Amino acid sequence: MRSVLRFINSLLLLVFISLPIYSQSKKALKLHDKAVEDLAGWQNPFTQWNFLGEIKLDTFSIDTKKKIVKFHFSTPLSYVPVREEIYNQAFSGLKESLGKEFDKYEIQIITDGQRLEALVPNYYRNSIDLDSKRMSLSEKARIPIVRRINQQIPAKGLYSRNIALWHSHGWYYE
Repeated sequence: MRSVLRFINSLLLLVFISLPIYSQSKKALKLHDKAVEDLAGWQNPFTQWNFLGEIKLDTFSIDTKKKIVKFHFSTPLSYVPVREEIYNQAFSGLKESLGKEFDKYEIQIITDGQRLEALVPNYYRNSIDLDSKRMSLSEKARIPIVRRINQQIPAKGLYSRNIALWHSHGWYYE
């Protein structure tokens, strides 16, 4: 008798715990279905780059708690020379296609395991924050590999800059 009561209590506890999860997942499923319907009219802005491989939207996920929609594209999108204009065009196209239900959601475009805006080189960034990991080291941190002992140190030029050269010209095949 006691084991039956324990079983019923644990079953009731499981039901009460799973109710909010079920309702949340039901809401997420409804949002997902709405997004699928909205994205049916989305025009892929990357068709001109299909010679790199087919660039398509593989999957997307919606995190209702964090208010994030992640769009996962095929790997060939990571081969495109991404600039802010390309990123903004893709971002605004996806945002507009989703509609008002997703106005407060953050949109993330991911390809080959990295976010699309991370593929924009620092040189071409205007509104996207600079990536500090891509900044060159300060001049004081560089130590020249070869230097003359009894010579004046030049203020400009290639001093304390290392240049890597190798014999490579023409075609190279593996």
